[in-house]
Amino acid sequence: MTKYIFFVPDKLAKYLFADITLDDDFDILCIRKSLFGKVLIGSRSPIEKLLKKLKVLDYFKNKNFCYELGKYKKLSSNKNYVFVFVAGAASVLPSTMLEKISEKKNVKLALLLMDSFHASSPTAIRLRELCFKSFWEKIYTFDKDDSEEFCFKNIGLYYYSASKLPVQIKETNNQSDVFFVGGLKGDRENLILSLFEECEKQELNADFVLSCMNNEQWRNRKFAKKITYIRRWLPYQKVLKRMSNTNCIIEVLQKKQHTQSIRYFEALVFNKKLLTNNPNIFSLPFYNSQYMRYFENVNDIDFKWLKDREKINYGYNNEFSSICLAKMIKADFEKLNNRKYAMI
Repeated sequence: MTKYIFFVPDKLAKYLFADITLDDDFDILCIRKSLFGKVLIGSRSPIEKLLKKLKVLDYFKNKNFCYELGKYKKLSSNKNYVFVFVAGAASVLPSTMLEKISEKKNVKLALLLMDSFHASSPTAIRLRELCFKSFWEKIYTFDKDDSEEFCFKNIGLYYYSASKLPVQIKETNNQSDVFFVGGLKGDRENLILSLFEECEKQELNADFVLSCMNNEQWRNRKFAKKITYIRRWLPYQKVLKRMSNTNCIIEVLQKKQHTQSIRYFEALVFNKKLLTNNPNIFSLPFYNSQYMRYFENVNDIDFKWLKDREKINYGYNNEFSSICLAKMIKADFEKLNNRKYAMI
């Protein structure tokens, strides 16, 4: 018997992968980095509750109730394990810890990249260092270009669970015309700000939430009275609440990113218009020219279309559920095991 544990970095990822728990072979464990630089595992829950849920690892604990993944005593000897580290969950762990875990005979490690390999976020930079370590049995990516360039396996579009989101999906009054949320990174900063400026000129109700990546960006905030600036990331529950109250979601990809972001999935789930600079939008499933528009610069945008309210229904029914991804990974590792037995 094999148990598949998905290690995720935060509540956002936990929501995205929630559907995998529909199958008893899969489970989710949240890893995040504390302010003190320690790796926390389920830090808000007692360790006994965690172990009862997972039935996988024993941890040493300290007086601060911080649990380090590498300090386990033993794994169940009558089970095999596949640990799937989702992007940021791997980035907070030292490679020596991951290597130590992989040395267990009944443990295999997989890495799931949720961002473009060439992205400029701190997580992406760290993962570029980890990607080519020998302890990964498989590496998965949602970016088709990355899969072709580095021979990673492309997971397609299977990573958004719509069934357990923390905000109810329902019709709203669309209080804002457009909504954008994201970090000032990836050489897209000027485009984001020029887009907001043009929305202001066109008298749109534009709800922009921008995360500053450094102190300089914080000091040089433009339109600071009208844009919501934050130093960290907006909790996903708040993202969804603002999103459910907008007419159109804006997606601005980072430079060198060629694949859709989470904004595409949210537009489908919440039945919202989507304005995107992703040139591949036309070939994506559920693309609808009436509700989705592409732009390269602000001169391409039909601002009247952004304002117009329409009844939208993409007909999406959780086709991109993460349970499909989990079953794909399970099938891959079953093939690997069968191949090894055939060679004996």
